Amino acid sequence: MTLDTVAEGPVWVLADRLALRRVIGNIIDNAIKYGQRARVTLTVIGDQVRLVVRDDGPGFPPPMRDLLMEPFMRAEPSRARHH
Repeated sequence: MTLDTVAEGPVWVLADRLALRRVIGNIIDNAIKYGQRARVTLTVIGDQVRLVVRDDGPGFPPPMRDLLMEPFMRAEPSRARHH
């Protein structure tokens, strides 16, 4: 995993620390699992923070991208768990 930070000094985010850690951790873990590596960029734009995670995995077809926000959903049925 590589991390690029485009910020001058500390960045503060008002959020649930444990939930944010879990979400970001899951995204990075999936990037490594399905894309072999993760490239993470943190950018500050005004009062907003943008976190971008890139990998070399297969990605999601545009019509299926809404599934990313559904719990326990997988875009590729062959990866689905049957329990």
